Amino acid sequence: MNHGAPPKPAVVRWIVLVACMFALLAGAARAQTQFPLKVSANGRFLEDAGGQPFLITGDAAWSAIAELSAEDMTAYLDDRHAKGFNTILVSLIEHQFSRYAPRNVYGDAPFENSDFAKPNDVYFARARAFVEEANRRGMLVLLAPAYLGIGCGGQGWCEAMQASGPDALNAYGRYLARQFAGLQNIIWLHGGDADPPQPWLVETIASGLKAGGATGLQSFHGARDGNPRDVFPTANWLDIDTLYTYEGVRPAALKRYARMPKKPFILVETHYEGERGVTAQAIRASAYEALLSGAAGQIYGNNPVWHFGSSGIESSPLTWQQALNSEGAESIGQLSKLFRRLPWWQLQPGGNADVAEATTADKSLAVVYTTSGANVTSPLAGTETEAIWFDPVNGKLQPAKSEPDQNGTYATPGTNAGGGTDWLLILGPYPKEVGR
Repeated sequence: MNHGAPPKPAVVRWIVLVACMFALLAGAARAQTQFPLKVSANGRFLEDAGGQPFLITGDAAWSAIAELSAEDMTAYLDDRHAKGFNTILVSLIEHQFSRYAPRNVYGDAPFENSDFAKPNDVYFARARAFVEEANRRGMLVLLAPAYLGIGCGGQGWCEAMQASGPDALNAYGRYLARQFAGLQNIIWLHGGDADPPQPWLVETIASGLKAGGATGLQSFHGARDGNPRDVFPTANWLDIDTLYTYEGVRPAALKRYARMPKKPFILVETHYEGERGVTAQAIRASAYEALLSGAAGQIYGNNPVWHFGSSGIESSPLTWQQALNSEGAESIGQLSKLFRRLPWWQLQPGGNADVAEATTADKSLAVVYTTSGANVTSPLAGTETEAIWFDPVNGKLQPAKSEPDQNGTYATPGTNAGGGTDWLLILGPYPKEVGR
């Protein structure tokens, strides 16, 4: 029976392509990461012990070790793992942002009288349990051994560290190496919102970790808009660079990418959802702009999740349990699904001043992120290629016009599932799962 003319070959191709893409998004399984991580040979990204690229997709949970009970810890990690997060950023010891600081929810203090020379084994055993639970889920932990605090003031441990002295801090680093021995899912993240007034506040712990046998990579979270390599220009322990800015993420990331010698960098902090009127679209923009400008990963933050409802910078109408399902968190989950299916480590930032874009060296694939809703010019103009739009809110895919218009541009589909104007244009093949 004839139901009309057969569909055109191009239409059939699009139907098959989009159907395959939806199936991949819905059904591909994640392979378990083989820790420890290492820096790739080209110095641009991280890879696991099996040589598989590892893109940091992280959640800021600064107060989790101090604030969460064992039951809440399980619920939190299960949620983030299910959403596609593979990394958790957390303070090992909390000074202000938890209900019983510096004690944990069970009443254990990390030190006797805040003396780094007198650590409490019970406290650190509970902290180890958090890292072990993350490890069981194949998750990395960015572990801050001693948060300094803005301006090296009362928010963090700066004054107690100064009072304890360099020998005690070095011994503390050795102690941590012993306490967390055998756990390979750790990157040590020193500092915390401040560049230390005395470099030994960080360097002694870093050297103590290495002397104690810790093999995990190390990094630094300094003052906003600073650069770790300027703070520690000769440090042989600084394996990973970080970016921390509330300003334009893309220009800052491009500068970090261009810095030599090459070193992988992550967007370790920017605006948090639920603070300062930050929207989910702004969250997405920071994340995609970082990744398409050469970052080896990014950390998402949400109020009240980062402090779990204890004592944050701003109040929130939500509980941390309610905030787990925020639009921003769901969007980062969609980002995770997308990048697991792209050879992201092969992407190189482009030069378009209006949008964040990246292409592979052979120009077989391009990814463009736009927030304006305006037409997008293809960085592969003149090359016949497949083209799809990816909705960063719900992960739905739809074909772009089969051919760009005469100016080499593609019209965005309008508003996305969240009512925003940001979209991703993917030009080229959309493969099966290739990353972690």
